[in-house]
Amino acid sequence: MTLIYSISELFVSFGSSLGSEKCELLSWPTLPHTNHSEKTRRFLDVTIMPHSQPTSPRTDALHILLVDDDEFLLDLMKETLLDLGAASVVLAKNGIEGLKVFKQSNAKPNLIICDLCMPQLGGMELLGHLAREGCQAEVLIMSGHNLTPPKDQHWNLSNYDGPVLNLAEKLARIQGIKVRATFEKPITRVKVVEMLKTVGFQVTE
Repeated sequence: MTLIYSISELFVSFGSSLGSEKCELLSWPTLPHTNHSEKTRRFLDVTIMPHSQPTSPRTDALHILLVDDDEFLLDLMKETLLDLGAASVVLAKNGIEGLKVFKQSNAKPNLIICDLCMPQLGGMELLGHLAREGCQAEVLIMSGHNLTPPKDQHWNLSNYDGPVLNLAEKLARIQGIKVRATFEKPITRVKVVEMLKTVGFQVTE
């Protein structure tokens, strides 16, 4: 994906703690001679064309990297994904572990399912690192904090009216990450089936 703007710094923060987790989202395009609000407006006006949806079932084995700080959900989703036909599921409890697993894997995952808000290294920071690593995996983003940012000084993106997951998808895709969809928690078996169908996987139920 060719971008008019250069994505440079990874420090756009939502500035709001959610329990023990903090959502850190990327990132500002370099737009010289414009003030902060103008940068924000021009960035959010960038149109990202939607990825085409699979028209036929995929034939390759599905190797998944699943990143979430909820260990119960990790175990439950792993069991469900394997039961539905995934070839392998590797777990990571935060973005740091997820990045380490990705870097050390000889066979890279072809699907990454990533929580947005995690301690130590959040989902958007992780996806920023993966973009720089040349990640070619398809990505599904999930979160239980799909808020609409309040219009006050505590939110850097206070003129963005949409839910957090929509913004997260836009920020990831503008860096070249192949985000296929976003999902709100709680995650059920039905929603896991929907996740797999989104990436063209023929589910065995």
